[in-house]
Amino acid sequence: MSQILAIDIGNDSTKISSIVNGHIKIVLNGSSGRNTSTIVSFGDKNRVLGVAAKTGEQRNLKSSVRNFKTFLSAPFTSDALETEKKFTTCALVPDSNNEIAVSVNYMGEKSLFTATQCLAMH
Repeated sequence: MSQILAIDIGNDSTKISSIVNGHIKIVLNGSSGRNTSTIVSFGDKNRVLGVAAKTGEQRNLKSSVRNFKTFLSAPFTSDALETEKKFTTCALVPDSNNEIAVSVNYMGEKSLFTATQCLAMH
């Protein structure tokens, strides 16, 4: 029996579904929800994702990254950058390839992560 897996990554939430025997089944997250928040939050001792990151976002705004899908492979000179800065709580900076990266406090140090890295963590 073959299975097809589909992943829908949105700016706010991510959904995962599979097709088994011609039927679509939504994969539930650890909180029994159909949606998982598309957010990564970096802390002094760890990094949290999804529902846990969303829950702790208010306590850790400057090191919580959301809307990273918008920044995938985008140059730091992108027109969309100024608009997105209004909705982003962490610092947006250029990386070594002049793409948009986020500057966060992680494990007690300033760290840079690209949107691709954030997506891979998520």
